[in-house]
Amino acid sequence: IRTVLTAILTSREFNSREAFRAKVKSPFEIVASSLRSLSAETDGGAPMLGLIMRMGQPLFLYQAPTGFPDRANNWINTGTLLARMNYSMALAADRIPGTRLDLQALTPSDDSQTVWSHLVQRTLDGNVSHQPQSAVMKSLGELNNGGSGIPLRFPQTTLTAALLIGSPEFQRR
Repeated sequence: IRTVLTAILTSREFNSREAFRAKVKSPFEIVASSLRSLSAETDGGAPMLGLIMRMGQPLFLYQAPTGFPDRANNWINTGTLLARMNYSMALAADRIPGTRLDLQALTPSDDSQTVWSHLVQRTLDGNVSHQPQSAVMKSLGELNNGGSGIPLRFPQTTLTAALLIGSPEFQRR
């Protein structure tokens, strides 16, 4: 087994740019990776299980003995993408009963660039393309300057964390 795993893990195909974040995470993987990356704690109760179910993976309810399929078309449609964004906002805003997240303890300051850099490191190991960063910084700037006409309902740290967890880059493994 060691030889086979070494061959797989050191192969060009496995380590290619095309293979990096090429698979979409299942709803359970989204929850596990977001909780882990943000140091959140959960009791795994009914509210969390309900969110996983709304994202398309009702735990313990798949009929076939082979388990849930491991392909994006099983997890991604307009409804489940919305559910993933709703989950990311609920988690970042610490609004999931039985789950606790303290974003203020995770971020070193209130400066938007510092918060962004710190949260990108925690959630994506610092691997994020320029496009999401530009979009998030522009949106946060408009919200903070009142350019959108919408009052800022959530702290900037909460919005940044929610946008990162809901980003296409975080949705992939």
